[in-house]
Amino acid sequence: MNNLKLARFREIFRRAAKTDRLDTRKILELFQLKDHLPLAKDVRQEVPRVPLVNEKVKRLSRRRRQLVNEKVRVVNRMQADLQAVCPELLAITNDGHVRR
Repeated sequence: MNNLKLARFREIFRRAAKTDRLDTRKILELFQLKDHLPLAKDVRQEVPRVPLVNEKVKRLSRRRRQLVNEKVRVVNRMQADLQAVCPELLAITNDGHVRR
C-alpha cells in the first residue's frame, strides 16, 4: 500500500480518529475507487524482496553491536572492581580509564 496516497485519500475524506479498523476500510475504499479516482491509481506498491546478503549483514552487525555492548559492560565492571580494591590506581592513569 502506498502510504502517501492513503494519507492523501484520508485527507480528502475525513473521518474519526485513525485506527487499524478505519485504515483497513479506507484502504478497501481506495482499492474500489482506483478505476475512477486519479489519486487511487497505482495505489498498490510492490515491496521488493530483501537480498539475502542484506539479511546476513544485518544479522552480523546486530551481533557485533551485542558483543561491543558486552565488552563495555565487562570493562566497566572490571574498572569498578579495581576502583573498589585499589582506588589509587585511577590516580596513576591520566584519564581514569584502564587501558584496553
